[in-house]
Amino acid sequence: MYRDLLDDLNWHELDPKSAKALVMIWLIASEDLGTLPETKTLAFRLRMSEKETKEVVTRLSSWLEQDDINAISEGYQDDMPEKRREKTEK
Repeated sequence: MYRDLLDDLNWHELDPKSAKALVMIWLIASEDLGTLPETKTLAFRLRMSEKETKEVVTRLSSWLEQDDINAISEGYQDDMPEKRREKTEK
């Protein structure tokens, strides 16, 4: 966090619950190099329901840097891996 937040109009326009959650999310993320835990754990840490947590994270998306492409790539594969193709001679 930076002192510039004190003069950030967009932060001051957040509702109190979102502003508090944002600071808590930043603190939680700082524990693991910027990575947030799964929703259930984050909800517990924020003392919110999972539904509330998802809503507040969505509302705060412009304040959060999302780097979830690796998690999707590593954790989900829709198809069988492509097999190596043999070279054919012409």
